[in-house]
Amino acid sequence: MTLLSFLTPNGDIHPTIHEIAEVLGISAGSVRDFMEPLTQLHWQGAPLAIPLLRESGMDGYMLSPKAAVHVHKVILNAHLEETGEPVPEPLSYVPAGREAIIAASRAKYARPRAEVEREIEEALGHDPREADASPEGEARRRLYSLGVPREEIEGLLTEHSAQEALQQLDWLPLRGAKSPARFVVAAIRGHYEPPTGYPSPEQASADDPKPSADDPKPVDVTTTVEVSEDLPDIRWDLQ
Repeated sequence: MTLLSFLTPNGDIHPTIHEIAEVLGISAGSVRDFMEPLTQLHWQGAPLAIPLLRESGMDGYMLSPKAAVHVHKVILNAHLEETGEPVPEPLSYVPAGREAIIAASRAKYARPRAEVEREIEEALGHDPREADASPEGEARRRLYSLGVPREEIEGLLTEHSAQEALQQLDWLPLRGAKSPARFVVAAIRGHYEPPTGYPSPEQASADDPKPSADDPKPVDVTTTVEVSEDLPDIRWDLQ
């Protein structure tokens, strides 16, 4: 009965000596004396209990396979008599192939690349919006590279357009500022005029000639060359 108490759902019975000792409340050394008679007792031509010697030192005992089959039948019959229904057969599982395992792992654990890259950028202290190809993204990158804090960058781009920020950034090398970050922030907030000799965006737009309705339209000149089919047949006599 002690061995049967270690019956697992899959029908295995192979407790270690320490497990048996814990159930019986005896020392591990006394377990061998307790189990020795069962190893000498034969049933249907086989020992009732078989010692298990393991390399790990966790020696134990197992119930004879024939005895285990008999116990299994007894349990099935008892269940049938009690409930009137047979014990359901365990589900059979077909080992999955390598492709199926990979597909299942990807379906459960894989995430979009953009999402993972965004998390990596945030972990490194980068704002994912800096990778944006829009004018706002470019302004964020350039301002941050100068050392402007991100909180101040967001405030600037909320109060001023990205085009204005980019214009001041383009003019910054011509200013000769000792503190580029502080200067460009002040320039954006104060709408600084362009450096000497550079027109403002409004002036540049006004000076740019625009096409008028009175301007002559370009003439499409097409030359057609006709090739006569009556050209003489020229032959070269090479000697």
